[in-house]
Amino acid sequence: MAQQKFTLSSYDPVYVYSPEIEIPEETIRGEMIDSLRRHHCKDGEEPRLTDAWINAHTDDFETVEQYRIVVRYHLYKEAQRFQRFQDEDAVCAELASRIVEEIPQEIIDEAGYASQMRFEQYLRENDIPKPLYCEQHGMTEEELDRKILDDAIQSYKEDAALGAWAEHEGLRLEGDDIYRCIPGDSMEEKMQLRQRIEQNGGMAGLEDYALKVKAQDIIMKNAWVKRTEHSEYVRFSDVHSEVAEAIQNNPDIYMKY
Repeated sequence: MAQQKFTLSSYDPVYVYSPEIEIPEETIRGEMIDSLRRHHCKDGEEPRLTDAWINAHTDDFETVEQYRIVVRYHLYKEAQRFQRFQDEDAVCAELASRIVEEIPQEIIDEAGYASQMRFEQYLRENDIPKPLYCEQHGMTEEELDRKILDDAIQSYKEDAALGAWAEHEGLRLEGDDIYRCIPGDSMEEKMQLRQRIEQNGGMAGLEDYALKVKAQDIIMKNAWVKRTEHSEYVRFSDVHSEVAEAIQNNPDIYMKY
C-alpha cells in the first residue's frame, strides 16, 4: 500500500465520551441459572433461585444474594474487558479525526480492495454466501460493501494517526517492545518466531506495528474519558487501574461458580 506522512492538528491528550457497558439484571439472573445448571444440577434437574435450594446444592453459598454477588462480579470483570476495547476505539477514532491531510484516493482504493479481499476470503473459508451474510445482518450487499470500505478507511486513518503521533514524540523501540507484539508462551518461542519473521523479510512491518502499539499504550494512559454526557472526565489509566486493583485485592471473589 502506498505510504504517506501525516500530521495531526493537535498532539495533546485525547478526551472522549465512552458510555459505560451496563449489565442488565436479567443477564445476571440468566447467568446465575446457567451456572447453577452447569455446576450444581444433576441430569434433568432445574435450579431454583431460592436460599434453600442454593444452600442445599452448593458448598460455598448459603443465599441467592451471595451467589448473585459472585456471578455479577465475574460478568463485571468480562464487561471491563469490552469496556477497555470500546474506550480504545473511541480514543483512536478521536486521534484519527486530528489528521490534517486528506487521504489520497489511491490509498482509499488500495485499503478498500485489500479489505474486500479479506472479507471475501472469510466468507469462503466459512462457506457463507454473501447474500446470506447480508440477510443475517440486516443489510443490502451495497450497504455491506460501503461498510467494508468505510471501516477500511477508518482503520487506515487510525493507524496513520498513531504513526504521526509516534513520529512527533520521537518515540523509539527499546527493550522488549518488539517481543510484546510477538505471540508465544515463552521468550524462547517469541525469539524463534522473530527469527522466522526476519528470514521472511517482515521485520520492518513488525517494528512499525510495535511502535504504534507503544504509542497507543502511552496515548491511552494519558487519555480522559467520561461515561455520561454530564459527568466529569476521568483519566483512562485511573479508571482501569481501579478495576485491576479490585481484582488483585479480592482474588477469592473469582472462585469457580
